[in-house]
Amino acid sequence: MYTHERPQPKSKLIAIPPPPFFPEYNSLMNAYLTTRELSYPIAISNGWYPTSDSNIPRIVIPCTNSKNSCYYQARAMIDSNLRYKSPNTSREDSIVWLWGQPGDNRCVITEGPMDALAAAEICGYAIAVMGSKPPSEVFIFIKNLLNLIGCCELIIVPDLDNLEFGALIMSQLAADIPIKIVLPLAKDLAATKRKDRKV
Repeated sequence: MYTHERPQPKSKLIAIPPPPFFPEYNSLMNAYLTTRELSYPIAISNGWYPTSDSNIPRIVIPCTNSKNSCYYQARAMIDSNLRYKSPNTSREDSIVWLWGQPGDNRCVITEGPMDALAAAEICGYAIAVMGSKPPSEVFIFIKNLLNLIGCCELIIVPDLDNLEFGALIMSQLAADIPIKIVLPLAKDLAATKRKDRKV
């Protein structure tokens, strides 16, 4: 279980400062994403940036929520007991929201941010709900965003070890737009080779 999937504290989402920017880790971030066949330019254009946490270089992944408050995930770029680190506050309806290809009104929903980054290279929008069991308010927020952008098709890509995720998202976001579940060709979308993701 990731930190952000543990039972949420009773306190509301509070204002917190984002982690500091460490420009000396830009090249490491580029290499880390490139090695995983993920887009460094799309990450940067969506506000992702490198930081350091107790000498562990991390990628800060900003989140979006209805309160416009600071929430984020920070992904370790080297081996660490804690791959993802989140602030010690309630996430409420925070999600990772990525702008991808201009003019494409399809949206992909995944569990993890790296999978969403992989999807953003192909579709107009991508959302990571940050775990297999997001709180109920996340779905309300996503519905509002989908209406705002005029989403024409919703594509759910679960991890292969959690196919129930697809059914959960579909049941929560049933709407007037077409929804389909597509399985990745590897354990998740980020692990699928770039040449295979569009397929």
